[in-house]
Amino acid sequence: MENDFAIKNIPDNWELITLGELLDKEGGAVQTGPFGSQLHASDYVEKGIPSVMPKNITIEGINQDDIARITYEDAHRLKKYLLAKGDIVYSRRGDVEKCALVKNNESGWLCGTGCLRVRLGANSKLTPEYLHAYLSAPAIREWISRNAVGATMPNLNTGILKNVPLIVPTKKATQFIADAWLNINSKITLNKQTNHTLEKMAQALFKSWFVDFDPVFDNLLASVDFNLDNLEISLPDELKQKAQRRLAALNSLENAAEIKASLSALAHELQAQLPTKEATQAAVQVSEKAAETPVKANFNANPDILAQHANTHAHFPNEFVHNEQLGWIPKGWEKSQIQDLAKVVKGKSYKSAELSDSSTALVTLKSFKRGGGYRLDGLKGYTGKYKPEQEVFAGDLIVAYTDVTQAADVIGKPAMVISDTKYEHLVVSLDVAVVRCFNEIHKNYLYGVMKTDAFQNHSRSYTSGTTVLHLKKEAVPEYCLALPDNEILSAFLGVSAPLYEKIDRLIDENRALTKLRDTLLPKLISGELQIPDVATDEKAVD
Repeated sequence: MENDFAIKNIPDNWELITLGELLDKEGGAVQTGPFGSQLHASDYVEKGIPSVMPKNITIEGINQDDIARITYEDAHRLKKYLLAKGDIVYSRRGDVEKCALVKNNESGWLCGTGCLRVRLGANSKLTPEYLHAYLSAPAIREWISRNAVGATMPNLNTGILKNVPLIVPTKKATQFIADAWLNINSKITLNKQTNHTLEKMAQALFKSWFVDFDPVFDNLLASVDFNLDNLEISLPDELKQKAQRRLAALNSLENAAEIKASLSALAHELQAQLPTKEATQAAVQVSEKAAETPVKANFNANPDILAQHANTHAHFPNEFVHNEQLGWIPKGWEKSQIQDLAKVVKGKSYKSAELSDSSTALVTLKSFKRGGGYRLDGLKGYTGKYKPEQEVFAGDLIVAYTDVTQAADVIGKPAMVISDTKYEHLVVSLDVAVVRCFNEIHKNYLYGVMKTDAFQNHSRSYTSGTTVLHLKKEAVPEYCLALPDNEILSAFLGVSAPLYEKIDRLIDENRALTKLRDTLLPKLISGELQIPDVATDEKAVD
């Protein structure tokens, strides 16, 4: 620690003790969560009190995705393990160096099995925010990792945490450090939340267009003046029910009248542009090509048609056809397979001896978030050989072909590769495949396809293995889908690409903020960097 924080040079009026000494003196404590004998796997419920597990702990806060829950009765029985605002929660095994600060809305949650809780005394000279900033500093995280027990799986205990060397600055310096920490972390958290929203927006649009076929149903309803009684008798009940649900959704909109008027105007324009039988025959005599590509109306010239409908719905049909494998799909769409649109390349097998610091890194299962998506902290340095087609670049689409623990929920899940300036080359490992599109127009569409329930159900039916699940080689390439025309795909790319570009920008911003946080905070905490007005105020007080 002396080299890490230059402790010998801390300001004279700052104190150096251990975390345990502070807690013992001020009535704080380090406590473990309940053991497995107190809370069994069968005790967790779908709705109830959240239970924080190691997988939920991040420096920026508690990740609530897929959080476990317990009954209110169990929460009362285990009330001595409940968290309070200002607590700091650690994992007892695995990523033991990370800790999360409990916020007000998380008070009353359970410090779950496999976790440790640090709680300051009621009248502590330190604030929870400062302590969290201090314990999250790179040097302290490294200290905890070095002192954790266990070779293959690091383990943390109350004794190790109590021995953490602790710098106690003056009150005003403590507050300044805590505020700086909270401001940076709040911005990082906000960016993550924004990205989560942007991702949901892109997926909601995909589902609307390519799963629920909302524009097709809109056009169908507009063609019968939104009167369900006018629908063809031959229309199957399945489609009639979906049309009813879509009409109800349209009627619930605040501007329903304007939307329906726009769709009706578009339907009339589309009908007017269709050539008559006589015109088609005459066109064939002049040019077969002319008959195939009649001149389209200028939808934007009609003031009754909203721009959103002119730019999207005009590309969609108003009819469905039945496909033996795919069921009811929009008329004119083709049955296709992923292998028709992209080449699926399995990754590189490797030996542990080939894993070391290098300008090349392997994209492995650890590069996937739980349930899909890309992690920047899951790369492994790699020194072995690989084929050029196994190298991936920022924006490439990848999919997990293995799930080692089955708890990670990654098999068959897609992710978009994110650029990493630390490495010059990225290579997919044997557990991962890259889905390399022949045409860029298909990438965002295929990403949406592989996130659908239909694709995930398909993947589960193509797995083998008991302890370790493997996706069969043909699972991804042979997946069947309904392929729209290029106009629709271009429209989707035009709307979705800016969303993913903003996600990338915010990821880059968070990397810069994280670097600033991990560089600036240690200098403030050690006293190496002092803010003049803080130092002056302290002297005035003294």
